[in-house]
Amino acid sequence: MVAHLLVMYAVIGANSTALNLLVVPLAVQELVLAIWMIAKGFNQEPHFPPTPNGS
Repeated sequence: MVAHLLVMYAVIGANSTALNLLVVPLAVQELVLAIWMIAKGFNQEPHFPPTPNGS
């Protein structure tokens, strides 16, 4: 978000190396989150909390 604000106020260019370097951590976070959610989605055993009566 900061990277896009810097572009908006012409501090850095819209297609600059600085913009790309500022956006890389966000892209990595999005990829890791997507992979993690896909991997967790294939968990076949559901997790149910124990009931108060013990069954």
